[in-house]
Amino acid sequence: MNKQDKLIERGGLFIISYQLEGLCTGLRLTVPHGLAPGKDTVVILNKLLADFASISTGKLLNNLPKITESSSPVDILVMAETLRTSVLAFLSPEEISEHRKTIGFHAQSEGHTDA
Repeated sequence: MNKQDKLIERGGLFIISYQLEGLCTGLRLTVPHGLAPGKDTVVILNKLLADFASISTGKLLNNLPKITESSSPVDILVMAETLRTSVLAFLSPEEISEHRKTIGFHAQSEGHTDA
């Protein structure tokens, strides 16, 4: 097997979707306990927003509120979730299927029984 055979290609939206999933998971685990996101969390969210904006078209991202370090933890979580679901809307059916499989939404195969 040569080096080229070992490479796995992923599209930009697919990668952004995973990064947003990780960010949202972290926020979902911390914000309800009163822990405010740090400045790096805001940097990551704004980077992912810029990455998505660089490969999307239309008015989808117009008039979204600016997220800063002074934004409330809830606003940061809501913005991250909004961006996450927006990115998911642009994934192909195959990418959505693969995304769900890797985060635990496996369809049961025929003949599979829970023993």
